[in-house]
Amino acid sequence: MDDETTFAFEELKLQLAATQGLLHQTTGRALALDAALSATLRSWGKPAAELLTEVRAVLEQGATEAARRGAHQPALVQYGNTGEALLAAVAIAVDGE
Repeated sequence: MDDETTFAFEELKLQLAATQGLLHQTTGRALALDAALSATLRSWGKPAAELLTEVRAVLEQGATEAARRGAHQPALVQYGNTGEALLAAVAIAVDGE
């Protein structure tokens, strides 16, 4: 294999690794949003404080389950970041009640 081909393969490997990283991050974000949306819909009409408790419990359970199943670290980090943002948004509603 010549140098140009070797370089092209190495470049493709780097691009693939970057794409896989983004996929893992997106997976974590999607899982957190799905869990929070499900908890929100189950708690529809309840006080915001109850919603906050439910969303927090569901997100914590999801994080534990994802780690147990061997989720990639970028997915776990993004799951946690997204979960924190969602909890902060619900906490604003709690403060407004």
